[in-house]
Amino acid sequence: HLLWMLPASFVLGMVSLIFPLNLIWIPASVYGSLWYVGIRDPGRVFYLAGDYAKAIELFEQSILSKPNSAEARFYLGLAYDKAGNKTKAIESYKEVVRLKPSSSEAFCNLGMCYKDLGNFEMAIDSFKEAVSINPAYDRARGNLGLVYAEISDIANALKEYEILKMSNKAYAAELHKAIIAKN
Repeated sequence: HLLWMLPASFVLGMVSLIFPLNLIWIPASVYGSLWYVGIRDPGRVFYLAGDYAKAIELFEQSILSKPNSAEARFYLGLAYDKAGNKTKAIESYKEVVRLKPSSSEAFCNLGMCYKDLGNFEMAIDSFKEAVSINPAYDRARGNLGLVYAEISDIANALKEYEILKMSNKAYAAELHKAIIAKN
């Protein structure tokens, strides 16, 4: 929801080349204030600080006031995941998917939770859904390949590896190591 900040940054940068800096300090200050307000969610502050219990509490409060907020539920899932409560994280990510079925990130994180719990079938389904929504989502594709390698489905792991070789060498190398370890 803060993507408008990118073109605004570009415009301010270009204007600074034309006008003296003392003339653009007011719009730059307004821009900085809006950016700060945009990221100043109390739950996110505690999440970024590593206080996941407090972050969970604040995200749950946020959901009470905005029950259809996919964003708040996504961050709640992240906090539960970091706190080690995979079951609650899965519940949160499922709600995100229900509210925003186009969220490839929620499907990928859901797959990671399933993978961590050893539910490889559900992990594969979640990663496949993330990749079908966003075929260029290398993190989901890499994790899909890792799950395939984990269950010794080397043929499918190699398919993912071949795709990753073209787009993300780091994920491809990690997947390649996992494939070799299984052979």
